[in-house]
Amino acid sequence: MQTKRFQFQGVLFLILGAILLFVYAILFPALLPISEKAHDYSKLVVNRWWIPLAAIAFVGVIATMIGFAAVYTRFAERAGAWGLFGFIVVEFAHLLQACKVTWEIFLYPIIVNHPGSVFLLSEGVLKNDPLVSVFRAAASLSILVGIVSFCIAIIRSKEFPQLAGYMVLFGALLYGGGAMLAFAISITGIATYSAGCLWLGFHLCKKNLAS
Repeated sequence: MQTKRFQFQGVLFLILGAILLFVYAILFPALLPISEKAHDYSKLVVNRWWIPLAAIAFVGVIATMIGFAAVYTRFAERAGAWGLFGFIVVEFAHLLQACKVTWEIFLYPIIVNHPGSVFLLSEGVLKNDPLVSVFRAAASLSILVGIVSFCIAIIRSKEFPQLAGYMVLFGALLYGGGAMLAFAISITGIATYSAGCLWLGFHLCKKNLAS
């Protein structure tokens, strides 16, 4: 009974997270001057929409993290070591993404509002720092490994529509690869990932209401 209650509550978080991340993916290129991102990242941060959009992303990531825990409980008994591994890594990936967004909310605005430090973003000093590069690589790798493992477990469980699992998988791969290739690919990945999560959420909600 407690598990079903958690699943129902968790699925609401998953739906909320999927909606917020989808809104973020749509509004980010619409409201921010992304054409200047490659030349001067600080131009994005000084925009009045930067903090609201980053806050939407932060809540979306945390909500999705809770929602994935609810999804896992649906097939945990049959998931085996592979499913458990995927769940742990994908939750770790969400944690790293949340950490990245806290920089965008709390640190980046401080940096761009002080003339003496704006070069850290405008000249890519932070982005190219070795330790930051390691962190960004770890975040992308954890998304890749965690999502692939977790989505394979979801697809094999037959508890959810297979296409929804593939959408989450494909979206995450686009996002992880897009972070290194092209911003438009990354945003497309977030939108696809969100749509897949939304489908998983509605399906789990339907299952719980029917049982």
